[in-house]
Amino acid sequence: EEPVVEEAARVDDSALYEQTVAREKTLTEVTWSEEKISQTLQLLQELKNLIEYLPGDKKAEFAGSKVHLLLDYLIARLSGKQGLLAHSTQVRKDLGVNSSALPSDAGAGLVKNVVSGMEEYVASLPDEDLASVLEQELFGVMQKLERDDS
Repeated sequence: EEPVVEEAARVDDSALYEQTVAREKTLTEVTWSEEKISQTLQLLQELKNLIEYLPGDKKAEFAGSKVHLLLDYLIARLSGKQGLLAHSTQVRKDLGVNSSALPSDAGAGLVKNVVSGMEEYVASLPDEDLASVLEQELFGVMQKLERDDS
């Protein structure tokens, strides 16, 4: 389960980081054996390699799909890369930013600010196809937020 925003704000950064790392470890290393992780990772990497052999239109369709985004995410996670929450918590910890010092304005306004900020970073991603998929997802989130406001 993801921590509730209010609860996360009350926990100091080091404790939040340790909880996040422990949860991620549970989701990968403890739940699955190293062999199963390795086999699944190899299978997903082979699947990604096979995508290169799709006909042009199908390859382009896949490149712009959410499935492409999810495949890359799974490969990254199974390869041992941190999830977004653990990574952002580590960055805050490295920079010495205390989460209790951050603004605690939760809700749609905060989500809009975060999504708007993400748009700038997404545009600079090296994989243009993934950037396009993420831009579409962000656009959808913003539209939903606008509908919910009215």
